[in-house]
Amino acid sequence: AARGGAVTVLTKRVDRLPPREELDGVPVYRVGPAGRRGAAAKWQMLPFAAAALLRLRRAYDVIYCPDPRGIGIAAVLVGRLLGRRVVFEAATPGDVSCANWDDTLRRWSVRPAGRLAAALKWLPRRMYTAADAIACLSGEIEEECRAAGVAPARLLRVAHALDLTRFRPGSREEAAMARGAFGLPTDRLVCLFVGRLSREKGVLEILQAWHAVRPEGALLVLAGPDTPEHALDVGAEGRAFTARHGLEEQVRFLGPVAEPASLMRAADVFIHPSHYEAFGLSVAEALASGLPVIATSVGGLKEYLVDEENALLVPPGEPDELGRQLDRLLGDAALRQRLGRAGRQTAERRFGPDRVFGALFAALSRPAAEAGRF
Repeated sequence: AARGGAVTVLTKRVDRLPPREELDGVPVYRVGPAGRRGAAAKWQMLPFAAAALLRLRRAYDVIYCPDPRGIGIAAVLVGRLLGRRVVFEAATPGDVSCANWDDTLRRWSVRPAGRLAAALKWLPRRMYTAADAIACLSGEIEEECRAAGVAPARLLRVAHALDLTRFRPGSREEAAMARGAFGLPTDRLVCLFVGRLSREKGVLEILQAWHAVRPEGALLVLAGPDTPEHALDVGAEGRAFTARHGLEEQVRFLGPVAEPASLMRAADVFIHPSHYEAFGLSVAEALASGLPVIATSVGGLKEYLVDEENALLVPPGEPDELGRQLDRLLGDAALRQRLGRAGRQTAERRFGPDRVFGALFAALSRPAAEAGRF
C-alpha cells in the first residue's frame, strides 16, 4: 500500500473479530462461518471466499494467496472466470505436491504412492499448479514446484519482510522493562522459544535438553499457543514433562504473546529446533533482535543460518546435541555477543522491507503482456 498499490485483505472470520474493518487504510473482509482457526477452516471458507472474490472484483487486478490449501481453489476458479492473475505463496513443503496429505492417507489405510491417493491428489495438485505464478519461501519449495511441472518462469523467490525498527536489539534498560512486563527475573539468563507448542517445532526436544543440562542460573521461557485441535499439539505433554521432572522453577510457559518483539528484548538466547521450516519467521525475528540463535539445519533455515557464523545449528530430533550446544552458549558470553551481532547483520541484509516488498511489488505490478503467463 505504501508503494501505491490498492490492497484489499480477504480472510477467515474468527470469533470476536468484526466481519469488516479498516486497518492502516487497508480494508479487511472476514468471511465464512465464525469460529476458531483449524486444519479444516480454509476448506470450510472456500465457497464464501469465492463469493467474496466475485463481489469485490472491481477492487483488484491480482489475487495473492498465501498458503493455497483449500482457499487457493477458490482463487484459481475466480481468477480464471474473471481473467485475473493469481499468485500463490507456497509456505510449507508438501503443499503444492500434496505430499503433506500422506500421513492422513495412511491413517485412512490408503497407500500414498497408490492409485487411489493419486486420484485424490489430482484435483488440488491441478489447482495449485494452475496459478499464474508461485512465490516460494525456500529453495526446497522451489524444487518441489519444478518437480510438479511448474515452469521456472512462473516461480518467484520471496522472503518474509521484517520491521527492523520493531525487531531490534534493546538496551539494558529496555531489557529490564520487558522482563518486568512479562514477569521474568532480572538476575537469570533467559532462553526463549516462540511458536506453537507443537511436536514439529521441537518443543519436546527443548524440554528434554533442558532436563539433561539443567543450566544453573537460567530460565527457559516458551511463548506460544497450545493447538489442541491439531494432532501434533504437545502443550499438555510438555507441561506434564516439566512437572514430572521437577522443572517448574526453571521452565515458564507464557502462552500466546501479543508483542513478541518486546519479549525478544527480554531474552538472552533464542532456541528453535524445528523438524522442518519453510522459512522460520520467529528465527528471522530473533536474528533482527540481536539474539544468539540455536536452531536446526532444515528447510528455509539453511538458507540464511550459517553454523558458527550467525547461529549454532543442530540436527533435528537430537536433544543431546541441542543440550550440548545450549550448555556451551550459556557459558560463553563472547560467543553470544558475536552470534547476536552477526544475526542482526543477516536480518538487515536479507529481510528489510524495502528489499523484500520492493521486489515483490515490482513482480506483482508488471503488466500481463510483459510478464508472460504471469
